[in-house]
Amino acid sequence: SVQSTIENVHVYDAKLYGNGDNRNHVGGILGQGEYTEINAVSMLRAEELYEINNFGGIVGFINSSKINAAVASGRMDYAKNFGGIASHVSCSEIRNAHTDFDLLFPQKAGGIVAVLDGSIFSATIEHCYSTSCAIGELEEDSPMHDFKDIVHTNIDGTINGCVGNDEMEGNRAFFEALGFAYGNTLDAPWVGEGVPVLY
Repeated sequence: SVQSTIENVHVYDAKLYGNGDNRNHVGGILGQGEYTEINAVSMLRAEELYEINNFGGIVGFINSSKINAAVASGRMDYAKNFGGIASHVSCSEIRNAHTDFDLLFPQKAGGIVAVLDGSIFSATIEHCYSTSCAIGELEEDSPMHDFKDIVHTNIDGTINGCVGNDEMEGNRAFFEALGFAYGNTLDAPWVGEGVPVLY
């Protein structure tokens, strides 16, 4: 999608199956968007998402775009570069979003975004919260269970007023709100009016 507006789109009980390859980005509402505005959207109760890499609950990849009032929930098994709202965010804004996913053995996953890239122009996540968590028992040296509650990798992005779940289940509970950071860090947590809730 290029120079589009997507509003009031809601997906329920989605079922998507992949094979673990690293093809293009996949999203619950949109695969890729540039100069796109996404408002008041949701993907809820997606209970059968399996081995889909570069997946975002709302959008796979966005560049120079805006997302406002988005909600996503469900369960994802064996995914890499998973973001509850978006897998990869470049030069874009996400505001007022909420996610609630159970992630079985995730790799490079973020409750809101996997990769936030503000290295060229600003990228911002603001007033979002995640109640997502990683689940499953793992060996000590497993490369999986690599989950951060808000953003996995931040490259000069700005994260303001976001709240994480602070929850992980399994034998390797190493919760962190922010994973690899190259630049700005989390501001004080904030949840206010206008942040959508799951129904």
